[in-house]
Amino acid sequence: MRIHLALKIFMVLVIGAAILAASAPAAPKMLDEPSSRKTISGSGCVTAGVEPGCLMVTDTKTQTAYNVYFRGNKPKVGTAIRFSGTPHDGPTTCMQGQAVNVTTWLQLKMKCKPAN
Repeated sequence: MRIHLALKIFMVLVIGAAILAASAPAAPKMLDEPSSRKTISGSGCVTAGVEPGCLMVTDTKTQTAYNVYFRGNKPKVGTAIRFSGTPHDGPTTCMQGQAVNVTTWLQLKMKCKPAN
């Protein structure tokens, strides 16, 4: 009788553990490391975006508009640059162009048209 009761208790515990394991949330998805994410490159003149503080670069070859974000030193409006970076995750306040987190940039010896 005791063995029968112990077996029932064991089975209830095993089934309960299986149910808990099945209903547990999945492990959070790891974010891509910057080195494994798509690299975006472009070159053009830095311009002011429509929203205050936003910087834009329209690529001279593809005419793609990029909303560029810099860490640390950033170029001034009117500077020609070549940049590389990764896609920006999440919304932005700039609301124009493809958002890019710039990882490297170089100033180019190219003349930019003055802003109107």
